[in-house]
Amino acid sequence: MGQENDSSGLKTKRQAKNVEYNQAKNEKKNNKDMAAVQKNAEKNARHSRISLIFDKNVILSLKRQELQDQLDAFKLASCIGEGCEGCS
Repeated sequence: MGQENDSSGLKTKRQAKNVEYNQAKNEKKNNKDMAAVQKNAEKNARHSRISLIFDKNVILSLKRQELQDQLDAFKLASCIGEGCEGCS
């Protein structure tokens, strides 16, 4: 049972539509991935500029974003020291 000849070109048109759809889907995914990489790079650059605080009393007084930035900066610093790639 071989493929039938398609004189009207429907098969070719359908294949072309599939290729076009897949290319658009891949481009959208690549753009999304590149945006995530850029966002992570900016976040890591911001956290690398934060000086770590080791004073317990000062840490206890931190709230919301300041505390989260300290935690993220500490995590980034510990990953750099260990060579951890999975934390970024």
